[in-house]
Amino acid sequence: MTEPNKNIIFERVPVVVEDDYIIKLQPHINEEGKHMMFIHCDVTSKWTKSIKEDLKFKFKKLAKKMKTPLYANCKVDDYEHQKFLKMFDFKPQSLVQNPQSLDVLILYKHNAIGVH
Repeated sequence: MTEPNKNIIFERVPVVVEDDYIIKLQPHINEEGKHMMFIHCDVTSKWTKSIKEDLKFKFKKLAKKMKTPLYANCKVDDYEHQKFLKMFDFKPQSLVQNPQSLDVLILYKHNAIGVH
């Protein structure tokens, strides 16, 4: 079995582009060779209830199409981001350390299979 190339950088691919936000997916291979799919969301407008509802609707549609769980990382002291992830039903899994910055992150997981 070949060892995964640790120098591969997977780009973030936009999958939902709206005026107020962009949702991107980013494939990743961890140290054990496990394939993971990370999701990123950049909100480009002031946060409103209508943006929240639209984003939740689009995320739900995207999650239903996924054949694999979605992952997200969050710094341990970024409580606003943690609140955002919990709002979308991401569950904390473990602590990890970013090898480049040495930041301690919380790995979150959303089991996208069968989400309704």
